[in-house]
Amino acid sequence: MRSTLLLVLLLDTTPGVFGQTYFYVDEIQVSPAAPTTSDAITLSFMGNFSGGGVYVTSVTHQVVGNLVYVQINCADLGGITVLIPHTEQVVIGQLPAGSYGILLSGTGTDDLAPTFQHSFNVSGASACDSLIVHSLTWSAFSGDHVELHVANASTTLFDYPGFVLLDPNGDTLAVETVNYFGIATDSWHALTWHPSAAIPTGAFTGSLHLWTGFYDTFACSWPVNVDLCPPGPCIEVHPFLQNIGGALVTASVPWAILDEDQTTVATGLFGLSGSTQFDLDTVCLEPGSYALVTYLTSPVGGQLQFGMQATMASSFAIPLVQDAVPDTATFTFFEHCEDGTNGISPDAATGIEVRYDAEGWWLATNAGMPIDQVELWNATGQRLRSDRHGTQQVHLSSAGLAPGIYIVNCTLQSGQLVSVKLVKTNR
Repeated sequence: MRSTLLLVLLLDTTPGVFGQTYFYVDEIQVSPAAPTTSDAITLSFMGNFSGGGVYVTSVTHQVVGNLVYVQINCADLGGITVLIPHTEQVVIGQLPAGSYGILLSGTGTDDLAPTFQHSFNVSGASACDSLIVHSLTWSAFSGDHVELHVANASTTLFDYPGFVLLDPNGDTLAVETVNYFGIATDSWHALTWHPSAAIPTGAFTGSLHLWTGFYDTFACSWPVNVDLCPPGPCIEVHPFLQNIGGALVTASVPWAILDEDQTTVATGLFGLSGSTQFDLDTVCLEPGSYALVTYLTSPVGGQLQFGMQATMASSFAIPLVQDAVPDTATFTFFEHCEDGTNGISPDAATGIEVRYDAEGWWLATNAGMPIDQVELWNATGQRLRSDRHGTQQVHLSSAGLAPGIYIVNCTLQSGQLVSVKLVKTNR
């Protein structure tokens, strides 16, 4: 009786020995080959069907502890007896870190794969994978620094971090002076440009390295393909006024931004009152040299400062002297981008010629190519007009436009986009 029961059990668990075999499995592959906890794992069972009528009736899998049970059931409709290559893929999904074994069974399936292919390891995902690089650009107000904006989605602190930017040859371009205890959820880092490193023009390839422990331990590396000049035609920036102490202030302070030709490109009004002791506005400037001017007609108390803010890491503030004389703060905005890929030049090299008349501007391409579309933008980044033309010359009216700088994007018939700067004066 016990011999009969043992025979039944053997028949149920070893179909390739005591029953008909339809699928001979010679190889098991794990994909990816070195999976981590963040990978969706797929097991591939590779081998041969025993005939032309063999097919898979069902596939199931179950993970119990550190064992992956896979059952592949096969049947045969009949037909020519010939070995036919077949691969059956089973998607297991993500698994916790650890070592796993594979147990294959099923009706008509014979597991002949080597023993070493029946196990695999899942490693923990690198904390570096959770560091997201949002941007890497020149500092808005300093030509000696680049700014890195990263986000840390892991629980790893990366103690006392220092970032290094390198060129394709592995030479240092910029280095961060360690300034933080760790990398927060949202983090800004200033890297000082190496004095002997060449200033790149346009996009370049390189690598970004992260060290921890005051440059004691190498932690992470990423390839980069970056243009340190932010995309144009202009970049958003924020003039601001703040009271840092002394008394609560109620005041309305007019402000203006002038370019290097002393042309007003933006104006506004700061307002402080009650618990609101900080005010800022938004403008859109192209790279270049500017002056922020504030006009306070009489003293209002407190300790007032005014300045510009581009990002959480890039800003400057200077005291506002309350003596009824305009206060001026000069600054250079993305100085390395003024003549680079993001600089906008109104001369003939742009491909657009500009002629002024009493009603506005005439636009024409140097080569006589038709201009399909014209978009007009003001200094605050607002699109004012968008018109289609399809002519070689376009007249752009200045009626209703306030004095200041405007950006015109011209899409040519060839598909090329050309931007030019227009200035409307008080005349």
